[in-house]
Amino acid sequence: MFAVRRVLSNPEALQTLLRELVASGQLPDGALTVFPEGEEITELAYQFCRDEPGIDIVLSGTGNPAHLEANAEALMGPPMPPHQRETLMRVCQGLDSILGN
Repeated sequence: MFAVRRVLSNPEALQTLLRELVASGQLPDGALTVFPEGEEITELAYQFCRDEPGIDIVLSGTGNPAHLEANAEALMGPPMPPHQRETLMRVCQGLDSILGN
């Protein structure tokens, strides 16, 4: 929940984080153009986790009924387009946990 709602759905925080990762060499130049903003990236985050091999459960917690509904829709919706998944995997291959508290 922290990673999705606190960073990924906050355009300013996401852009700041991505710029820092590019500056430190953890993401390649041009990575900023790969990540959508707002609810689209939140939906993609849930889709990515749901379809990752070895993942059986994706937890979602919120105190906001609208967020819960959006999370459930993302988890029950279609898979991430293959080309988008491949791009994210290529761009993010060197990243480890960067969104924790």
